Amino acid sequence: MSDTSALYRRIKRRETHSSRSGLAITLAVLVILASAYAVIEMILHLANRPALVSDMFGVASAAANLTEYTVGIVAAVGVVVALIGLFIVLASLTAGRRARHLIDTETISAVVDNAVIASGLARHAAEVGNISPDNVTVSVSHRVAVVTLIPAFGGTIDKSAVVAAVQKQLDSYALFPTVRPRIVINEQGKRGS
Repeated sequence: MSDTSALYRRIKRRETHSSRSGLAITLAVLVILASAYAVIEMILHLANRPALVSDMFGVASAAANLTEYTVGIVAAVGVVVALIGLFIVLASLTAGRRARHLIDTETISAVVDNAVIASGLARHAAEVGNISPDNVTVSVSHRVAVVTLIPAFGGTIDKSAVVAAVQKQLDSYALFPTVRPRIVINEQGKRGS
């Protein structure tokens, strides 16, 4: 039984998380292009030909003489390089997420796309808010479902009733990870609704 549960855990993770192969391929291509450019510049320098963009040895000597530049420029470049490096490290260590959630009960496990969850929440919010389904927008992220309602011009919506209905609907889905609702009511209203 434990082999089956381990298999199901792997399947669930595979269906809800995405690989970072796209980022890895992009970084590899950028490193290959930068290396090819450096090799071309070195060959042009050895052949006593003008550089395509910049003389690599001039760039290296400018980097070695950082004391000639103002502190602000050096610090700004350092911060930008550090942020790029931090982004790459964090992206490599964290798993990518797909726009999906799990419905996990004792008898069944199902993977549900966030668009399906959003559609169900929009329908229930429109019914409780007594507005057209066209006036409800829902976006579901990993932990939050943002429900935006636009009442008819001059109309009002009972926000607490909508919050309760959306929360009840989310509870009935038994999603993993759990999603909390955030209700936004556009006070401007919509004409002709």
